[in-house]
Amino acid sequence: MASKTKCTAFHTTTRRAAGTSSDESVFGKLIRNSVRVGSLVVCASVIISSGSVFWHAGQSSAHYDLDRTAHARETAAQHEAYAEEVVNGSSEQMRVAVDGTPIDFPLMQEDEKMERGFYLTHDDRGAYNPLGCPYIRRGGNVTDRHLMVYGHNIGGTALMFSPLSKAYRQEVFDGLGPAHIQIGQESLTYFPAFALRLAETNDEIQWFSFSSQRELSTWLEQLSAASSASNERVMSKLSKAARVLTLVTCSDDRPGQPWRTVVVCLGFEPAAETGDQPQQ
Repeated sequence: MASKTKCTAFHTTTRRAAGTSSDESVFGKLIRNSVRVGSLVVCASVIISSGSVFWHAGQSSAHYDLDRTAHARETAAQHEAYAEEVVNGSSEQMRVAVDGTPIDFPLMQEDEKMERGFYLTHDDRGAYNPLGCPYIRRGGNVTDRHLMVYGHNIGGTALMFSPLSKAYRQEVFDGLGPAHIQIGQESLTYFPAFALRLAETNDEIQWFSFSSQRELSTWLEQLSAASSASNERVMSKLSKAARVLTLVTCSDDRPGQPWRTVVVCLGFEPAAETGDQPQQ
């Protein structure tokens, strides 16, 4: 089984302003030259007084490590206690499920007061668990027009979102049934439309606000152009989609890799309003 290490979803890219690279290069050379000269002086001083320096450094390092460990434990305990308070105080329990897979888990919402990525290493009760728990993107809401949900890929298993990790391949995608988001007694159904493999820095997938139905449709059309697996019956009704659910997990079974699998599912208004629903 692959190591169950922390894996983030998508990172926001930062573009360097034009013309800064050359200035930074010159400035960097000046810094490096100054550092070289300074290093020679420092090294000489350290060699002369090495015994005293290393003894004090060892003592300081030991105290620092103890303080840092204590602080980390205290912070973790505070986050876990807060998460438990949020869970117990919630009147609506949420779940995410995908037909045709073992996926059927509590769905959590990462609160702004929690450590970023808290549910990558904690379960739905707020207790530490390296398997984590599926959760809605930070700042998102279950009622969003574009709802993004993250879950771990635990290599070599069917745990969490592992069954989705290779869904960018048509033969795996074809085995996926409708996805369901349950909010208390209410359930929203989404139909898998297409899947793709994206870099964690991808910007295109990170659109969450749409001013009109047309804008949502245009975004879906552009996104689907890069897909490697799709359901044509669902895609034919793309322009009628009222909401979107994206299920995100790591593509690679090895932790720390930069690729994400994204399964894009479409939600429609009741059949009485939009005609027949797409079939899997």
